[in-house]
Amino acid sequence: MGECPECIRLYQTYFLSRSAIETKLKDIKTLKNILGFVKLELINIQLFLEFSKNASSKRHLICHQCYQNTFDQNYKIFIGKLYTGLLKFITDNNTRFIDRTEEEDQQLKYIIAKVPYNRNYYYKIIYGIPYVLYEIGIPMEHYEQRKAMYFDDLIAGNPLASHGWMYEAMENIKSMGAFV
Repeated sequence: MGECPECIRLYQTYFLSRSAIETKLKDIKTLKNILGFVKLELINIQLFLEFSKNASSKRHLICHQCYQNTFDQNYKIFIGKLYTGLLKFITDNNTRFIDRTEEEDQQLKYIIAKVPYNRNYYYKIIYGIPYVLYEIGIPMEHYEQRKAMYFDDLIAGNPLASHGWMYEAMENIKSMGAFV
């Protein structure tokens, strides 16, 4: 977002009035209605963009003081806040949304794929497996088996590991002065 007063005014008039997503989602009870709310917000912002483009003067799209395309910047910020607000709300209330239809699952996976950061975090909380493993087709059973066998401990506990537990123990003994 630009730093000039006109950019800030544009951001506050349209985007900030719509960005209190968490407060709006608290009143909605079902996942279907929450996803419907997100779709409606996306449609509203796209309609606003179309009306602004078709206006005779493009004053909504380009700032007259700094001549930056502030709407595109604010649009990306708003979409990011909308998606992360939705995912944060769902992860905080994950037990409420355990029973999901296949369509709702597909929509959630699409939204998670669109989030530019924290994809693994949200996907792991909602579905129990990191997003990168889901993307390459690793089954949930394989991930659970690897997690249950403490693979990292197998590597660190091996006496031949270069900087494993044996190395740490020998360094501690040296620091206490047992070896000269």
